[in-house]
Amino acid sequence: MKVGIGLPSAVSPPDGRVVIEWAAAAEQAGFASVAVIDRLLAPTYDPLTVLAAAAAVTVRIGLYTSVLLTALRPAAVVASQAATVDQLSGGRLSLGVAVGSRRPDYAAVGVPFERRGQVLDSQLAALRRAWAEPDGFATPGPAPRTPGGPPILLGGTSRAAFRRVAEHGSGWICGLGGAAGFARTAPAVRDRWRRAGRDGAPRLLSIVNFALGPQAPEVSASFLRRYYAAAPFVDCMVRDAPITLDGVRAELDAHREAECDEVLLFPCAADLSQLELAAEAL
Repeated sequence: MKVGIGLPSAVSPPDGRVVIEWAAAAEQAGFASVAVIDRLLAPTYDPLTVLAAAAAVTVRIGLYTSVLLTALRPAAVVASQAATVDQLSGGRLSLGVAVGSRRPDYAAVGVPFERRGQVLDSQLAALRRAWAEPDGFATPGPAPRTPGGPPILLGGTSRAAFRRVAEHGSGWICGLGGAAGFARTAPAVRDRWRRAGRDGAPRLLSIVNFALGPQAPEVSASFLRRYYAAAPFVDCMVRDAPITLDGVRAELDAHREAECDEVLLFPCAADLSQLELAAEAL
């Protein structure tokens, strides 16, 4: 099982220098990937812009959006930006996408919240068309480095999310519940994949929020409650986030037992010591 780490691009207030240093340090420390999360109405950096910067200071690690709320953006813009990052990184981008749960973000761009799933469905098909048949000025952006475009990973735990994995995706990202949540839900993803007649198996990833060090409980709760303030699941996120190195190791071991392909450890603080401490669990 691989282990990646999130970039602190959503930890307020973000420091651009720290985000870039974090990406380079993650590669040196042996992490398999770096990842970013997405919000619109928040003082956070744009996910694909951050990954373009991370690509410039790394040569090996994978780059994930985990996840990008594509329905907040025109599909042609997403296709162009993602293909650009894929080219700049030498084909290291994986595009994790989901619908999200924040109504104000959708109101800000004039997309009806209740239609966000339909918008995402149409976008997934549009992205594949744009990347499969690039035609100069007739399609948005450059041709991606990866044939057919970057792998698409779907987030979410609804039946619609599992359908999207089977119809459009290369895999699934578990965003809540840690190893226990992953173990409960991954079988349904695998089953939907098989019933769709897909070859092989979906890539299965999981997000684990963490904080380490003397102030870890306070740091973890403060960030998660601020960033996910209106979310109904924030108490569960605070409860599930490991705050000791042994807790991180236990989460990784439990994910291995559940046959997870990669865990993405997302920091609740931007201090580089968090990355260094987390690397001890590798």
